[in-house]
Amino acid sequence: MAALFALVLAVFAGFAAQRGSICAVAAVRDLILRRSARRYLAFLEASLWTLATLGVLSHFMTAPIPADDDATLLSAFGGALFGIGAVVNGACAFGSAARLARGELSFLFMPAGMIAGAHLASLAIPAPAPIAHAALNAPLLALALVFFVGWRVFGAIDKLNSLAALRRRLLAEEWSPGAAMAAIGISSALLTAVFAPWPYSTLLVEIAAGGHAMDQLKRAFVALSFVAGAWLAARLSGAVDLVAPRVFPLLQKFGGGALMGAGAFLAPGGNDALVLGAMPNLFVYGFIAYGAMTAAIAVLVLIERRLTPAPRPA
Repeated sequence: MAALFALVLAVFAGFAAQRGSICAVAAVRDLILRRSARRYLAFLEASLWTLATLGVLSHFMTAPIPADDDATLLSAFGGALFGIGAVVNGACAFGSAARLARGELSFLFMPAGMIAGAHLASLAIPAPAPIAHAALNAPLLALALVFFVGWRVFGAIDKLNSLAALRRRLLAEEWSPGAAMAAIGISSALLTAVFAPWPYSTLLVEIAAGGHAMDQLKRAFVALSFVAGAWLAARLSGAVDLVAPRVFPLLQKFGGGALMGAGAFLAPGGNDALVLGAMPNLFVYGFIAYGAMTAAIAVLVLIERRLTPAPRPA
C-alpha cells in the first residue's frame, strides 16, 4: 500500500511539474530578463509547503530524520557548479524530467552525465560528512506557516468555489507555478514520510558514490513515476513529440549533466533536493548552495544577453 501511494504521489508531482513548466533556469531567466519573480518565488513556496506538511505529519507519525551538512565554501561552489551545468544542459533537475517526458530524448544523457560528474568529484574530494540534525522547535516559524497556508488555501477557495471550477483547473493545460510547486512540495513531504525521499539528483549522486541497492531501487521507482506523471500531462495536452538525439545536443546534455553531478556532490544535492529537502529543514548549506546556483545562472543569462545581437528594426 505504501508503494502504491508513493506511485500516485510521484505521478501527481510529475504531472504538476509538467503543467507548471517548472524549471529553475527558466525561473531565473524570467527574473532577470522579464523582471518577473513569479516562477522563482514558486520554488521558495515549495519549501514552505514541504515544511508545513512535514510539521503536520510529525504529530501523527515518525518521519525519517534528515542529515545536515556543514555550510562551507564547498556548498557555494557546488551550487554554482550545478547552476552552470543546468544552463549548459538547458534545464534544471525538474525541467530535464519534464522535457524528457515531452519526447526530447537527448535529456536521457543528462542523468548519465550526472553520475559521471559525481563519480569524478568523489575521486577528487571526500564527500561532505553528514552531521546530526536537531529537531525544529520554532513557534514563530510555525505561526508564520499557519498564516502562509491559510493565505494560500483561502485564496484558492475563493477562486475554486465549485467542483466544476476545481476540475477545470486540474485539467487545464497550464497551471500557475505557485499551484504546481505547492503540489510538488506537499507530495514530496508525503513521499519522504511514507516511502522514500525522491529527489533524483541525490539518487544519482549516491549511485555514483555507491550505496544501498534496495534503497536506490525504491527511489528509482519514485523517480521514474515522476517522469511518468510528466509524460501523462504532456500526452493529455498533445505536447509529446519524440525528437531523436543528435550529436551536439547529446554532448551538451552529458557535459551539462556532468557539471550538475559534480555540483550536486559538493553542495550536496541538486536544486530539487535543495528545495524539497535541505531548505524545508532550514539547513544553512541549502540556502547557500541555492543562492550560489541562482547567482551562477543569473550571471550566465546576463552574459548571454550581452552576447546576443539585438534584432534590427524593420
